[in-house]
Amino acid sequence: MPKSLDRTAFLSEPTRLQIAELCSEDDLTDEEIAAALGRSLGSVSAPRTMRAHGALIRGKTRKATDGRGAAKTSRFNPASVWTQALEEAQRQRWVDRPGSSRDLLLISLRETPAACAAIAAGIPDIEWGAQLGGERTGLVVAPQVDRDGASTIRVMEALGSEVDVVRLHLDEVMSPPELRSWSARVAPSRSSAGELPSSS
Repeated sequence: MPKSLDRTAFLSEPTRLQIAELCSEDDLTDEEIAAALGRSLGSVSAPRTMRAHGALIRGKTRKATDGRGAAKTSRFNPASVWTQALEEAQRQRWVDRPGSSRDLLLISLRETPAACAAIAAGIPDIEWGAQLGGERTGLVVAPQVDRDGASTIRVMEALGSEVDVVRLHLDEVMSPPELRSWSARVAPSRSSAGELPSSS
């Protein structure tokens, strides 16, 4: 591994960060990593790159799923220089996206237990979630940000058709002056009924 490698920047790449988080929880084969990412094995080169740079190390060897030979697994490197880099990359993910345009999924209080059962089983496309206080809504889930909304679709499919989800799109967060300016344009006397100007 080059001595000049910026470990935090290396792990901040979205796919590597997701793999680091997955392999911090369990020893996984490359096939399992690809499946967790919702991709084919041939399209995922990040595990090899991460092993070459020391972010992943070999984990426990176990029997292959087909019963033939042994399956090699990887785990996130527990050395402090890597765990600290992972923590910083996770922190920067929040700092860098305070106002990112993104989807949010609202789940009713009644259906939160069913949604939690699916989430507990593992939905890798979720970036964060939060319990909500109130009479009707129990949970908000934020899919990972991508350009085409594919992560949102995968999360909704993973939650299952029995969980009724309200999909919202959060536009750029506005500062107080920006909010006042935008509100002035939205005020009834200055905007057409049923139409909202963009906040960006």
